[in-house]
Amino acid sequence: MKRAEEAIEENERLLRELEAKLADPATYADAEAARELGERYRAEQARSEALYEALEAAEAEAEAAE
Repeated sequence: MKRAEEAIEENERLLRELEAKLADPATYADAEAARELGERYRAEQARSEALYEALEAAEAEAEAAE
């Protein structure tokens, strides 16, 4: 579970970085780069959901094994 928690922390850090870039008006000077950044952000959000689901499943499995 520690690896899953570390992956979540890294993903959350990356999401914060992407959010900061998306909040910067200068990002939108290049429409293509802004579009790609938005796509990357959505992909990382989906990854975040998957990581949390995997962590919850691992926690449930660990509880069941006790």
